Amino acid sequence: MHTANRRPLMRLQILDDREVTLDKHFINGKWAASTSGETSAAIDPSTGKEYGRIAVGTIEDIDAAVKAARAAFENGPWGRLTAAERGRLLLKFAALIIEKKDELAAIESRDTGKPRTVARNDVDAAARYFEYYGGAADKVYGDTIPYLNNHFVAVVREAKGVTGHILPWNYPMQMFGRTLAPSLAAGNATVLKPAEAASASILRLAELATEAGLPDGAINVVTGAGGKIGTALAGHPGVDFISFTGSPEVGQIIQKTAADNGFVANFLCRTIYAMSGVGYRLMRGIEHGRFQGNAFPQKCHPVCRFLLCSLFSFVS
Repeated sequence: MHTANRRPLMRLQILDDREVTLDKHFINGKWAASTSGETSAAIDPSTGKEYGRIAVGTIEDIDAAVKAARAAFENGPWGRLTAAERGRLLLKFAALIIEKKDELAAIESRDTGKPRTVARNDVDAAARYFEYYGGAADKVYGDTIPYLNNHFVAVVREAKGVTGHILPWNYPMQMFGRTLAPSLAAGNATVLKPAEAASASILRLAELATEAGLPDGAINVVTGAGGKIGTALAGHPGVDFISFTGSPEVGQIIQKTAADNGFVANFLCRTIYAMSGVGYRLMRGIEHGRFQGNAFPQKCHPVCRFLLCSLFSFVS
């Protein structure tokens, strides 16, 4: 695994005295510089201005993260925990997420451009996933199947091993909870590739997971361009399952890469809706509470239906 150098971490100032690391990956419970030594701009969509730098990951960084996850699953403390013990840690993590709600909402709002109130709701949703699956961790049952005399047939559900997760930019925290919580509850170790345009909250959540007591290697995060490291994650021989949320076009690439690697892929592909600048400004002005604007025009579902009528006066 690549070891982080000793230079000071780049930190994003949040709520005056709280900060989050931006220009490092989170691998094996520690901050690790990219092997490329490169960073890219983190842009605040509401202003269009750069506010920090994000590490540009490499294939070597993905390899280090996958190896850390594999070691945690097969030989580390994470793999030795009972289902009940995993559940307690996830519940503790959920409580810490709620405790840090203001901080996480500030990070999410600045990184994605969404309103602070919406970001706070996303924090609640992320915590709720970990609460739900934390409670479900020790309730995964098997089956027995009637067969021939003197035979016993049973189904035992086991963890896959190492799961990869490619997240979208519009709901980073929610998708972190939706895809990671069930995987961790089942006992898998995880590697995440957040969207390069929205990585800040994911990095902070990974750090908080360690603070909550999750062992090193249970959650690993590598940031950077999806075309390079997302494909590397989907095609890594050490990954047993890949979860992807994004466009159908990229989903086809990930699906083929996963199939070539001989493992299962799970997809949630969203349709991208685009509207003209005039239409977007018009919709923003209709009802702020029902259409979530503030430089954040993409959602996977409509929250309301609008009937727009234009009135014209004609003079003959």
